[in-house]
Amino acid sequence: MWNQYIRPMSDKGYTLISPSVTATSGGISWLKQFYAQCGGSNHCDADATAMHYFGTSASDFISWAERFHALGNGKVWVTEIACQSFTGGSQCTQNDVYAFMDATTSWVKKTSWAEVYFFYGLFENLHAVSPVNRMVNPDGEPNALGKHYIHT
Repeated sequence: MWNQYIRPMSDKGYTLISPSVTATSGGISWLKQFYAQCGGSNHCDADATAMHYFGTSASDFISWAERFHALGNGKVWVTEIACQSFTGGSQCTQNDVYAFMDATTSWVKKTSWAEVYFFYGLFENLHAVSPVNRMVNPDGEPNALGKHYIHT
């Protein structure tokens, strides 16, 4: 499907981003298989490798981003990131979310190959993600965390 429908869009000027997978060994494995099945050597003409990160450690996020950087063509898009444990560990407090956001945002902004990042939390229903990551009020306007994100 990639080679037939997505890859040709590059010739039309579109930026191609890999499928986004979670920052886990399973996500890395899946992406390696994807790259191998659609041509491998040139990373399927993807302009960047996409990743999701849900965790509570900024240094762990950086380590995963570096692994994705080494896997693809060098550029990384973080298409979802939140201070959230899905592994049974302790959850972030509101203060933890601010510190996590500040640390990861600062790192992304000074890292040339980390081109794009999107924090998870720009809607009312965060599903399984802790509400301390929510960046909007019920009326859709930015809350304090949302305003912090805008100005970080």
